[in-house]
Amino acid sequence: MSAINSMLAIIGGTGLYQLDGLAVESRVPVADTPWGAPSGEVIVGRCGAQRVLFLARHGAQHTLAPHAVNYRANLWRLQQLGARAVLGVN
Repeated sequence: MSAINSMLAIIGGTGLYQLDGLAVESRVPVADTPWGAPSGEVIVGRCGAQRVLFLARHGAQHTLAPHAVNYRANLWRLQQLGARAVLGVN
């Protein structure tokens, strides 16, 4: 799989709730995983030629405290949507 075709997922931490330069293609609603619900919807878009998934770790409005973030569900959901690499930003 080439770098252009592989999907990168970015999990934004406190202060990173959106990505400048991300051309949003769609928003994938929250769906349960074997670990429960993820933090929120996943934004699908492109940064140049790179396909990107974006998930706000604490929810779109920072409604989840760090101890309440369902990390397993977040990673499961991103993998389910095609992520092959994950970058966590704090």
